[in-house]
Amino acid sequence: MENLIEILKKELEIYEQEREIVKLKIEAIEEDNIELIEELMKKEDILVKKIQELEKRRRKLIDGTGFKTLTLYAESLDNEKEREDAMVLKQKLKIVLEEIKFLNSTAEQLVNISTGILNSVIRNITGKKEIGYKKDTQKREFTQNNLLNKKI
Repeated sequence: MENLIEILKKELEIYEQEREIVKLKIEAIEEDNIELIEELMKKEDILVKKIQELEKRRRKLIDGTGFKTLTLYAESLDNEKEREDAMVLKQKLKIVLEEIKFLNSTAEQLVNISTGILNSVIRNITGKKEIGYKKDTQKREFTQNNLLNKKI
């Protein structure tokens, strides 16, 4: 039978890989390297599938014990070393997941900033602006002088 500690170690290893990919993705976003972003996203998809499989196995193992959480299960282990290992791995997983969450938030902010800049440039080039008062109100496009129509 598979051991909880083995599953947690595998999960930690994959999440550490994910953290490194997210760091690389942030660098790629900053450098506008679309090809690298696409490559990294493919790698992320593979890791996500691995994590989903490990999570199923971990939950099945935990559910089979009748405990609702990893902490309760770990605390119930008779072997002190296994109990300590489980708690240490749980803490390491928590730290790595928090780092991934922060890095993903940073990546999202960078994408939002880039999108805002691109939208601003497009509006300046085309001269088109959406006008309206509310999100549910139909917006109209208003065209004003734009860079493409100006004589140079």
